[in-house]
Amino acid sequence: MVSKFAQVIPTDASHEEVQKAIENKDDPLWVMIKERFVSLKKILTDLIALGKYSEVDRNIFDRDFNSSDFKVGLEPKLFHFDDNISVGEIITEMDREGYRPGTLGDLLSYGANNPHKNTGSWIMALGSIVIFGDRRVAVCIVEYSTRELELTWAGGKINPAYFFLAVRK
Repeated sequence: MVSKFAQVIPTDASHEEVQKAIENKDDPLWVMIKERFVSLKKILTDLIALGKYSEVDRNIFDRDFNSSDFKVGLEPKLFHFDDNISVGEIITEMDREGYRPGTLGDLLSYGANNPHKNTGSWIMALGSIVIFGDRRVAVCIVEYSTRELELTWAGGKINPAYFFLAVRK
């Protein structure tokens, strides 16, 4: 949560000014911080609700997603590879075909528009990779007998069980 506040606090604000703003709920700085944090959290909550997931990894709500992670592109396409492949190789292939990696917003939109099909697939959004502990993770729709939304490791070589969401550039 602190990192969310840091995204909207003026760089020249002193520690005392920030603390005073937090204590005084009417302070314009606090209002700006609260509106920015609440609006992104609400967007995330609303988009997740549209996807009707049976389970959602609570850690998703604590990640440092920003407004660019919620952009939604056109012409979603799932990429799949038969061998273990690196994130860089996946993105290169998407780019070669005129696509960019899907963001969190793209994935949640895709999930809402494509109801659960018990496909046994994992659909990953490489356009919104975040750090969790010391690992790079991405949000992923997991579909088996249930439909879940979780954070999944997105480093090294990724196995063929995954599909990767992309949208037209």
